[in-house]
Amino acid sequence: MAFAAHAVKSDKKAQVLALYPAKALIQDQLVKWKEFLGNFGLQVAHIDGGVPTVERPGILRRSHVVLMTPDVAHAWLLAKASEVATRDFLDRLNVLILDEAHVYDGVFGTNMAYFMRRLQAVSGLQHIISSTATIGEPEHFIRQLTGRDSVVLTEDEDGSANYGKTLLLATVKKGKSFDAYVNLISALATADTGRFLAFADSRKMVEQLVAAAGRDLSTAQGEGSEKADDEQEGDEPSETESLCKVLPYRAGYEEDDRRAIQHSLEKANYLE
Repeated sequence: MAFAAHAVKSDKKAQVLALYPAKALIQDQLVKWKEFLGNFGLQVAHIDGGVPTVERPGILRRSHVVLMTPDVAHAWLLAKASEVATRDFLDRLNVLILDEAHVYDGVFGTNMAYFMRRLQAVSGLQHIISSTATIGEPEHFIRQLTGRDSVVLTEDEDGSANYGKTLLLATVKKGKSFDAYVNLISALATADTGRFLAFADSRKMVEQLVAAAGRDLSTAQGEGSEKADDEQEGDEPSETESLCKVLPYRAGYEEDDRRAIQHSLEKANYLE
């Protein structure tokens, strides 16, 4: 973000394109971009599959930084390269940011590599910044992906905060993995230890886990209410006795539903 701001402030005509492999990542990062660039009077917006095509040229014209998914950049941005708004944006494109670059592997990576070469052929792109934490040979990988040599900044050169981590290995009885996972999520949701992300390997499993955890928490809340009847009036229930919501977040939601869920997840008393 700092490099993008520097590039735009150094050249008033410069624009920045940041590619994120998923719409959810765009929405997560968009808030951070707005907070950071707002300090410099710079505009940031996004274009993904949920943004109507009639609105996209205006977004390109008025934004210093545009967040986009690779599929939209491939299927729409380059397809409209001859149109005025898109042509101006590509001519002014100074910086490209590739977040989570390690996902561009296999067939997806091959398609992305072709896209990168087409993009560089029709734009004024000068700088490419890639971020990834799981590539064994980053110089070779980035050269294949972008066609350019790179300067690698390793973990030792990373000046960002690095917090301690605790790894726990849970042993689950055969056939009990779903119940165990639900119990873990429910326990985390009622513990005063912060917010959490729980991953599942399919959309269906996400919904099943959320539904099961919700039943667990509702039952726990009901038991807590019965206990509270014996307490003196006016006593406040403890935080661990309060119901903490568990919400799903996955691909495939309608735009309004996705935004509503994301807004709820940003609240401190929700489990992600």
